[in-house]
Amino acid sequence: MLDPLDPYIPLDDILRPADGGDRPEPETFKAYLREHPELVSEAGDLGRHAESKLIALICSDDERAAICLRQKLDQMRTELGEESDPSMLKLLTNRVVLNWLWLHFLDLTCAVTSEDPGGARTATTTGARCRSARRWWR
Repeated sequence: MLDPLDPYIPLDDILRPADGGDRPEPETFKAYLREHPELVSEAGDLGRHAESKLIALICSDDERAAICLRQKLDQMRTELGEESDPSMLKLLTNRVVLNWLWLHFLDLTCAVTSEDPGGARTATTTGARCRSARRWWR
C-alpha cells in the first residue's frame, strides 16, 4: 500500500534528537526548515514521490526497467519543456509526465484485468495484477 507520509520519514530521522527524545516543537521545526530549504523541496515534492512509487509498482525490483522508465520520463520532460521555462510551465510539464505515467500504469493494469474479467477485485488480486502487468511490460 502507498504511504502518503513516506516522503517525510527521513525528516523524522534528521530531526529526532540523538538521545531518542521527542521531535522538536513546530516552531523549532519551522526554523530548521528555513535553514535547510533543500529539505522542503525534497520532502514537499509530492509529484516526485508519486512518480517514484508508480515506478516501483510498475518495475518492482527490476532496476534496469526502472532506469529505462526514468530515462523515458526525463526524455519526455526535455521534449516538452526547456530549462529556461517559467516555474508554472515546469510544473505543468511535470504534471503531464506524471499523468502519462499514471495512465500507462492503469493501461497495464486494465490489460491484465481484461485477461481475467471474472476475477475478484481485491487488494490481493490487484497486487497480483501489478506483478503480471510488470511481466507483460518487460
